[in-house]
Amino acid sequence: FFLMIRRPPRSTQSRSSAASDVYKRQVHGDYLLHINLETSRDQRMDTNDIKPVEIQEEVEDHTQKMTKIKERAVKFKEKEDRKGVCYLSRIPPYMKVSTIRHLLEQYGVERVYLEPEDETKRFDRKKKGGNRQRCYVEGWIEFADKNVAKMVAASLNGQKIIGKKHTFYSEDVWNLRYLPKFRWENLMEKLAYDKKVREQRIQTEMSQAKRETDFFLEKVEQSKLIMALHRKNESKAQKAQAEMEAEVKDQEDDLNEEEKPKKLLKKRKFIQRQPAI
Repeated sequence: FFLMIRRPPRSTQSRSSAASDVYKRQVHGDYLLHINLETSRDQRMDTNDIKPVEIQEEVEDHTQKMTKIKERAVKFKEKEDRKGVCYLSRIPPYMKVSTIRHLLEQYGVERVYLEPEDETKRFDRKKKGGNRQRCYVEGWIEFADKNVAKMVAASLNGQKIIGKKHTFYSEDVWNLRYLPKFRWENLMEKLAYDKKVREQRIQTEMSQAKRETDFFLEKVEQSKLIMALHRKNESKAQKAQAEMEAEVKDQEDDLNEEEKPKKLLKKRKFIQRQPAI
């Protein structure tokens, strides 16, 4: 017996042979390997061309930038630590932030926040024909210097807001109090917390109202079904009663007909005295 062994195709460059694909892949792979070797060698040459002086300059520039950023951060922290906050327990009616800032601008006011009144109160006032302007309940004032804030709270508390007579705020007094160890960020955190709590409360109220509405609609549908069943049963009962009354009436009529007395025969008026022969 002879064993037939098939030889693998040769790597020819003819376009018609199947081995040409193998040859093309070999050439393409060698070309890509050559390109990768060239690029890696160029990169090594580029890194070798960098001088230590340039690296040192870049490091110094980076360190200078970082030191400037740190200095600015330290200055900002010192400036924030120097600030002080005063609390306004009562705001005169219809007084705005611009008015308070104008009255206290000589003391270095930074920021002012006033808590607005409840919208329901304002709506009721407008509905009854009152003033349409917004009122404020309480407020906070931030000063650039905490010592100035202490002095303002101590000197102006209980004093008239405007010394001139016959003005709208001539009889109103300041209600100021300095808040030690209190920063503006604490106020913002409190406002954000109150806002979140208010949103959660509104969401819970809305969900509860939705549940109540769904329960009410469900009960309305059930009541409609129950009333329909009652009407159906009542109509059936009325129909059955009418049929029963008709049947009873028929039976009564039959009994009345049976119990009626029979007609009596009339008696003769002529009396026979003798036989008819």
